[in-house]
Amino acid sequence: MNVPIKIVVGDGLDLLDMFADEGISIKSVVKDMNDPKKLFTDFSRSFTLPASKQNNKVFKHYYNIDIQNSVDSRELIPAKILMNNSTYKVGNIRVDGARIVNGMAVHYKVTFIGKLSELSRQIGKDKINELDFTSLYDGSFDFVAEVQNTTKRDLMFPLASRKERYLADSGTSSLGIENARNIAYSTATPSDDYGIREQDLVGALSVGAILDKIETKYGFNFTGALEADYIRDLYLWLHQTDKERSGELLSALATGYAYTGTANADFTPVTNGFVYSATDETNTLGQDRKYHVKIKGTFSGSATVKLKMGGNVVREVSVSGDYTDAVIMYGDGTDRIFQVEVDCETSNTVDVTVAIEQYDKEYTTAGTINFKAWVYKSGRTMTSQAVVGTAKTYSAQKNLPDMSVMEFLSSIFKMYNIIAEVDADLGISTKHYDHFMSEGEVKDFTKYVDVSVTMLIDLTYTLVY
Repeated sequence: MNVPIKIVVGDGLDLLDMFADEGISIKSVVKDMNDPKKLFTDFSRSFTLPASKQNNKVFKHYYNIDIQNSVDSRELIPAKILMNNSTYKVGNIRVDGARIVNGMAVHYKVTFIGKLSELSRQIGKDKINELDFTSLYDGSFDFVAEVQNTTKRDLMFPLASRKERYLADSGTSSLGIENARNIAYSTATPSDDYGIREQDLVGALSVGAILDKIETKYGFNFTGALEADYIRDLYLWLHQTDKERSGELLSALATGYAYTGTANADFTPVTNGFVYSATDETNTLGQDRKYHVKIKGTFSGSATVKLKMGGNVVREVSVSGDYTDAVIMYGDGTDRIFQVEVDCETSNTVDVTVAIEQYDKEYTTAGTINFKAWVYKSGRTMTSQAVVGTAKTYSAQKNLPDMSVMEFLSSIFKMYNIIAEVDADLGISTKHYDHFMSEGEVKDFTKYVDVSVTMLIDLTYTLVY
């Protein structure tokens, strides 16, 4: 079938120049069990585009390594394929390389990838523990009540141990079996291997709660199979051992965050921390706005006060009243969850202060030369408090496994043999493979065909099972 094809890229819908005799072979991959971004997406074989003035502008002279902020080969450029001036496919263009002859670029080698590539493009290498589960924090954790509570909820505690087997023998308290504990009541007299210990307890977080957080953070909307109860009611074992469970130093998260004066719109207090989420103004300024974030703790005795960003410790201080070095956040940075954790050898109360300093780049003059320089704009302060050792605590955020978001989605897709289709608004329709294969539809290509055109591009469309 011969049809006229155009490719437009970017938000400005720049039209790419094409070779008159270049063919594009489009494939729709129905099943690839290794990566959600390939579970149902269109992709093309690599094809070439001329190194014309227009294409050089769009691809920012990709072949010239001396040009800063050029197109990265790992970067995906939003694109549409038009057939007879009608939108046929929406996705992204990836630049794979360029051919140079006598020092001059001849053509670019590119690949078209369907819209589902937005999954990996937006998620990148983000980890599960970077999702915001700070609300699932219990500052007075009663592990006996949690194990006995069978009500379905986002965070549950199954009868499971991190290290040992649970056995039930009501005839004796101590079984004397290595790596085993007796959990059947027989006597009030304790023994070393008798009963459930709080530090052995393992939490479990519902898959539904994780999917909801992924939708919220990345703007996706899952429909279909991923909405089913038999998937949402699965639970992820929170096996990452925090210090409260491992029996090391006493620790607690600071709570009760509040501004002491005027708030900063880019930093919002939450239950057990604060969240950086850039406003439109800050996003527009990008690298011309930065924040310095630092913390201090006021306490007696000894303590270590740690600033955590995305679940990872980025700054810490062990001297009362001293600030940490600043963490620098630029205006075009991604959303981040900040928390303050305090470690102590004994019970302690630590008053925490968070200082947020804003700097903007503004034009200044030195003689006859105008240049941009950092100008201090404002300082904002939050306070909170960490009470260590007076009550048991449990934080789902601290116990989440070291697992990427893409790995999590891949495991669900593989387990239930799921494929997905993505629309232009990032609505992700998920179906079981057998159900998808039982469906069929008639494709009408009439609107894409212009019989009056004689110099056309050949399009081969292949459906791969």
